[in-house]
Amino acid sequence: MSKVSDKEKKTTKKPSDITTMAVNISVSERIETYCKTHGMLKKDFIPRAVEFIENFSVDLTAETFYLEEKKAEKEAKESEKADAQALPALREQFASVMQLQHDNGTLQERAANLQSDKNRLCDEIKELKEEVDLLRETAHHRAVKLERAKNELKRLKKGMFNKPDSDVLKELGIE
Repeated sequence: MSKVSDKEKKTTKKPSDITTMAVNISVSERIETYCKTHGMLKKDFIPRAVEFIENFSVDLTAETFYLEEKKAEKEAKESEKADAQALPALREQFASVMQLQHDNGTLQERAANLQSDKNRLCDEIKELKEEVDLLRETAHHRAVKLERAKNELKRLKKGMFNKPDSDVLKELGIE
């Protein structure tokens, strides 16, 4: 049996199942944020990430993964920038549409008022036509009376002893 000194016992480390990995501080912060957001412990992140990489055969040695992510970020920023640039034009179009809707409402209201005016004028025209017809009838009736009166006067003029016809006098409103 060999003797193990106290010094050797203190310096000998027991092998462990855990190891440490060095990452840059910004990556460490990103991992912490991810873990907090998803309710997991930081020590569980690496095993799960490795499992994901293995399950989906992700090739981290290729730069395409990183480049695609950066490309997607760049496209998203460009799209956001294009949207921001298009916003004033969209606001202007929206304002134009709102103005057109307002104008349309105003025009519909005006059309309704004009229709009401048209109906009122049509009624007035109808009444005036009836009055004109009545006046024509009255004028015709008076013209007939006048003609009878002229004929009666002509008849009376012919003789000195002629007497006016009582029917004609009644018709003319002379008693």
